[in-house]
Parts: sequence; C-alpha cells; structure tokens
Amino acid sequence: FTWVLLSLALCTAIYWAVVDPSKIMGSVTAMLIVACPCALLLTVTFTNGNLMRIFSNNGLFLRDATVIEQLAGIDHIVFDKTGTLTHKDTVDFICSVADTSTDTKVELSDSCKDILYNAVCSSNHPYSKALTAWLGERRKMVVNSWEEYPGKGIEATVNGNYVNVGSYDFLGISNKFIDGETATVYVRINSKILLFNFVPVLREAVPSLISQLNRKYKLSLLSGDNEKQKNALSKLFTGGNRLLFQQKPIDKLNYIESLQNNKEHVMMIGDGLNDAGALQQSNVGVTLADDINNFTPSCDAILDAKKFRLLPSLLKLSKASRGIIAFSFVISIIYNVVGLFFAMSARMQPMIAAILMPCSTLSIVLITSGLTTIIARFSGMSLKGDN
Repeated sequence: FTWVLLSLALCTAIYWAVVDPSKIMGSVTAMLIVACPCALLLTVTFTNGNLMRIFSNNGLFLRDATVIEQLAGIDHIVFDKTGTLTHKDTVDFICSVADTSTDTKVELSDSCKDILYNAVCSSNHPYSKALTAWLGERRKMVVNSWEEYPGKGIEATVNGNYVNVGSYDFLGISNKFIDGETATVYVRINSKILLFNFVPVLREAVPSLISQLNRKYKLSLLSGDNEKQKNALSKLFTGGNRLLFQQKPIDKLNYIESLQNNKEHVMMIGDGLNDAGALQQSNVGVTLADDINNFTPSCDAILDAKKFRLLPSLLKLSKASRGIIAFSFVISIIYNVVGLFFAMSARMQPMIAAILMPCSTLSIVLITSGLTTIIARFSGMSLKGDN
C-alpha cells in the first residue's frame, strides 16, 4: 500500500509539474491524507473482535481470534458421545460377584459402597460422576494411592483396599460371566467384582442439533463405549455418517488424522477428558462443559453445554465473517480508489481529505460491527449475554 501510494504521488507530482506546478502541493498533500490503510488493517480486527464478544455472550469462549477463521473452514464435525451428546447416566447395578472363578453372587455391602465412593468421587469422568451420585454421601476414608488412566479407568488403594474401576479389559477379566451378563463399568475391590450398567440420556438439544448440522457437514461419532446405543444413534446420524464405538484415545486421534490426510477440516467436540489428543489434533477442538470454569488446555474453545443448541448458528456466523471481511475490504478499496482519483486530479482540497480519512475508518467499524450484530440477531443469538 505504501509503495503504491508513494509511486502514485510521484507520478502526480511529475504530471502537475509539467501541466500546472501550482497544483503539485495541494494534490500530493490530499493524496497522502485521503489514502487510508487503517480501514484495510482494522477490518479483520473489528470483525473478529465483535464476533468474539457475541460468541462469549452465547456460551462459546475462544482461545483467540484465529479460531474464528478455522471455524469458518470446517467441513467435518466429530462428536464424542459420553459427556458430550449425553449429559447424564441412569445407573443400573447388576450384581456383586465374590470371585470371577466361582461366579458366586453376593450382596453389595455398605463397606464396599464406602470404598467405591472414595475411589470415584475425585474423578471428572461422566461415569464416575454418575456412580458418585448413585452412591450418595458416604463415609470418608483414607485414599492411599489414586491414578486415573484416560480411556481405561481408575486404579486406587482406599483404606488398604485395592480398587479398579473401568472396562473389563482394564480389570483383566472376561466381559461375559454370571449367566452371560455384561456391564458398562466393572469394579474390582480386592477379589470382589461389581457390575454396573449405564443408560445414557441424550441432551435435549441433540436431535435438532444433529439434524441441522447433517445438512451442511459430514458428521462422525467416536465413543469409547460399546455398541448398545448404535441403532438409536444411527437414526440421528443419517446419510452415511460414521459411528465408531470402543474407541481408545489413540484411536480417536488416528481417526482425526486420517480425515485431515483426506484434506478435510475437522472440528472435534468432546468432554476434554479422554479426548485430549483428538481435540489437539483437530483443526478446531471444542470442549463441551457443564462447568465452563474447568480449564482444558488441549482445546481451542469451550462451549457452555446449556448453549449447545446454538452450535449451528455459531458456525453460520463464523462462516459469515469471511463475507463481512471481504465486503469491508471492497468498501475500503473503493474509498481509496475514489479518494485518490479526486486528489490526483486536483479536485480535492487537503482539508476535505482530512475530514474524509477518519470517516472511512468509522464506516468500516460500523459496517463490521453492524453486519455481525444483524446476522447474530437473525440467527437467534443473544447480543448481551445471559445466565
């Protein structure tokens, strides 16, 4: 911009030096004043700044403004299931087994409940939260050791009792025993095995959300759970969308990478626990959080679960930002071309140029802020934010 402007000013000075030297100072001065790179420079800044304000008012908190551009280019959305599409689980206790070698069922004692409670109450995994709620307030015990393995389970020692919570392979047992019964989560307390089933409940916004996104994006579902809900979810994910179950964290990451190798731009939406690698690998990683104060360093954005229904509108607004920026660029270029034309032809006084220059910047601010606000309003989004 600077070199073009200086070159035009030099040409103008040479021209008027030959034709009418008295107009050299006025025309060149008007050119240097009226030419405004500010509008070009501020277009993206003001557009993205207003978008970030609107996004945050509607529950989407971005790491920085560059995420908006990435959101605008998304063509494939990958969902986690547990804690993302589902938000709570109904716990069904199947049975307590004294020993897997004998398959002898025993009662679930209060002491076992106390031990299990102390093992799971510190975990943020949806299944752990569901178990904690199901157990209720229990007696506090000394936790000698505790470690959570993403995608596998929990290993702990509670009051001297060895505890494992997770999948059957994490516990090293068969996934079918006790008359062929299966479970979602297995618990080992010393030699005793507890079996629990979890019936996930879809978030209220999910059916409508998936239906809207299905029209414009490719969709995938990655879940570490078994395929019990596959038939039900297949009715939502229609049109050849992929549903993959029993996916470990590394499987999710590899799947995202395979999509990107096929030139797809991927947004991963997960709960931020077992999805950290996939969230980081994706072009845009979004953590869906019931508590937006939870810090998830692997993601690019945090979406308030209460505003999940607004996701299609938020994506639409991010795509519209490209058009708004392009339109503002065109307006800015037209202003500069017209202004320079009148200045070079000595039809504009420097005082008029000084008045027009800040007006151009103001017009860009009004255009970018106005258009993003209008689109957000017509998309049903809040402009002031609410709780």
